[in-house]
Amino acid sequence: VADKVRELTGGRGVDVSYDSVGRISAEESLNSLRTAGWFVTYGNASGPVEPIPPGRLAQGGSLVMTRPTLFSFIQDAESLTRGASLLFSALSSGILKAEIGQRFPLSEAAKAHEAIESGTTTGATVLVP
Repeated sequence: VADKVRELTGGRGVDVSYDSVGRISAEESLNSLRTAGWFVTYGNASGPVEPIPPGRLAQGGSLVMTRPTLFSFIQDAESLTRGASLLFSALSSGILKAEIGQRFPLSEAAKAHEAIESGTTTGATVLVP
């Protein structure tokens, strides 16, 4: 992955890598970054990311790593309202698109969970009554 990213960016790398996969993709994500790029890890589909020593971030070119959680940004009713307003505004304007990757009848909820846990899903998984 990192080699292809470098090829597509003329050797520069990307500004940010948003990684929801976790353990098996973390190193490729780091190797895809430009100098001072950001590695945002927010999911553990393949397991949690192994600890990354600060020296590894320096070696990659002063990289920045973060593991954001919703509750760091939404701590009270005011911040929840503000965040929801920004989200729904971005959705209604088309700036942000919600991709529904698959739908399952509610009676097949167990299958939906199996698909999510196996890492074979994309986008949102919706249970339909």
